[in-house]
Amino acid sequence: MEIELEIKNYRCFPDTNPVKIRIGDGFTALIGVNNSGKSSLLRFFFEFRTVFDNLAQNRLANVVSPLRHQRQWGVPFPGVHDSAEIFHKKNDRRLDLRIRLLGDATGTEPPVGLPHEICLTFDRITKQMSAADIPGFCGEGTQRGNLNIAVSGPGVVLTRQGLPSVSVSHIVEAFRVLADTLYLGPFRNAINVEAGQDYFDIKVGQAFISEWRKRKTGPVIAEKRGRNQIDRRYSADLRIRRTRDQCIRRQSNAACVC
Repeated sequence: MEIELEIKNYRCFPDTNPVKIRIGDGFTALIGVNNSGKSSLLRFFFEFRTVFDNLAQNRLANVVSPLRHQRQWGVPFPGVHDSAEIFHKKNDRRLDLRIRLLGDATGTEPPVGLPHEICLTFDRITKQMSAADIPGFCGEGTQRGNLNIAVSGPGVVLTRQGLPSVSVSHIVEAFRVLADTLYLGPFRNAINVEAGQDYFDIKVGQAFISEWRKRKTGPVIAEKRGRNQIDRRYSADLRIRRTRDQCIRRQSNAACVC
């Protein structure tokens, strides 16, 4: 299942020109000129990971009050010293996040008759989730006061007074997928960074070297195997590059002789 995100008023993406991205199996490449927002979009998944993880682990329990428009939910943003940083600087409006479940390349479509979209709103003043919506399933006004999220066996359902309950387990799973990400940001002078300092989700500098040595000689067999697999793949890639460079040089020399 592919997941589409639409993000408004996050960092460099205003609500007048929101960013949309689809992610699914395989690689998703971001291509653009400098200062077009590629790094900011990657950082979004790091900064909102706690949101996604809480919603997945608590099975959407945290959105009950925002769905009812009754109470806000305090949201921590990892790696952010001041939560005002995540909001677009050139307006004073809220941050909106829309998540949609789409069909995938095999033709699998979202479950028919069940919610396939959830919208979250983050207040600029309180820095909290102030509202939420599952379009077409929440009702309006006083109807929202009767909404609830309940665990039913292995699944999660949205209950509504006077209406049948509907499963939202697939939305919980989407949040679990979004939470299970790593942000490996660009960096320079990796060897000179302090030994105890991580760079987002990766150790750099002496800390990286120590971790690599531990995985090479440590007691955990799975870590040793993983490290050896990386070594083999890197060595194979290096041999391919050397062969390619030799071919280029030979072609260049042949052209010069002619």
